[in-house]
Amino acid sequence: MSQTLSDFTQFAESVIAQNSNDSHWDEKTQRQAKSISNLFVKFIVQDQRILDVNLLLQKHVGAFVDFLRHDIYVHYGKSVRDERATIQELRDKGKSVAEEKRGIGADTLNRHLTFLDQIFGHGSARGIKSFDSINLKKLRGKAQKKDAKRARNARAKLPIESARAIFRTPPFTNCAGWDDLDAPGEAGASQIFHCALYFVPILIYYLGARREELCGAMVDDVILDREECRPYIYIAANDQRRIKNVQSERHLPLHPELVRLGFLDYVRTIKALGYKLLFPDLFSPSSRSPLGNRFYKQFRPILTSAGITEEGLGAHAVRHLFNAQLKKKMLTEEDRADLMGHGGNSETSERYCEAHELDTLFEFIMKLPVITDHLEHQAINLMPWIVRKEVAPFSQPSRSKPPHHLARATQ
Repeated sequence: MSQTLSDFTQFAESVIAQNSNDSHWDEKTQRQAKSISNLFVKFIVQDQRILDVNLLLQKHVGAFVDFLRHDIYVHYGKSVRDERATIQELRDKGKSVAEEKRGIGADTLNRHLTFLDQIFGHGSARGIKSFDSINLKKLRGKAQKKDAKRARNARAKLPIESARAIFRTPPFTNCAGWDDLDAPGEAGASQIFHCALYFVPILIYYLGARREELCGAMVDDVILDREECRPYIYIAANDQRRIKNVQSERHLPLHPELVRLGFLDYVRTIKALGYKLLFPDLFSPSSRSPLGNRFYKQFRPILTSAGITEEGLGAHAVRHLFNAQLKKKMLTEEDRADLMGHGGNSETSERYCEAHELDTLFEFIMKLPVITDHLEHQAINLMPWIVRKEVAPFSQPSRSKPPHHLARATQ
């Protein structure tokens, strides 16, 4: 009996629904599985000219893997426009960029093949005999070998003097405008805009949190109205982003420098405007990229202007600096793991925690050298389009998602 490729799509939807119902896949994983299954169907139809799932052979699936490894643009899927592109258009886009920007890595490929393997297994169990002869394991990429270096030597180190230099750049002292944050403002002025580019680097240094943990945080994750507790931020999975592991769920007390520089005032202001996202200036309804990617696009020129050009020295290096400074202050590895969300036996599961727990963590972070004491406290100054609750100026309306995605950021 002839069965079209639409049957494969139905198998994919069934697998996604099952994993969702069983709480195995979150929303992001479900989107990834749907995206790769749709791309597979498009490739088989448009490139291999196969319309009947019963005619699928190992060589057709192999051609798809070759397409992923060698032809496709490495950042495929970060724009919703990619989903509307034909296979030939995707090939042409890949050919238009440098070779190092074509083809996906082994880890990503293997993740895609894991999704497809479940779909093939689902179809095989429902009588699609051609699926029995397809072996996806033979197509998996080889896992990257671990660097022989010690972990502490594997990543470039950010000197504390370089971190100080970051906080002397225009976004923190005096910028030209909300749309020109990395350019110096008029002499004698001190114009800053309270946004992700201003607060996230400061938060990373004084909290040790990961870039995406902060960029994807919600306003309600900042707990500032409990009389018995000092202010803190609750790191946990939310509607916007996942966390790395169970140890990543934690409570981080706010360093006094964050309070002095107006972070709590910023949170109250953003909340009063009706935003759910802590940093709505990173959100665009036309992009599916993690909010941290938008932040890093803005942060990269700041690193350059601070004289930080070595590969590997970015937001994550600031987090490592947090760890290194506390290690110099003789904090144990376990204590530092509690702050950084590293693997271990500790785990939290509630938005609200005990005051004594925060007091202990607060003592830890107070050992950090203060490197922002030259910055002045200023009244909260938001970007004009944030105040007006407009769609991000860097958004591309032709790629916009349905309105409810924007609601996640604003309502």
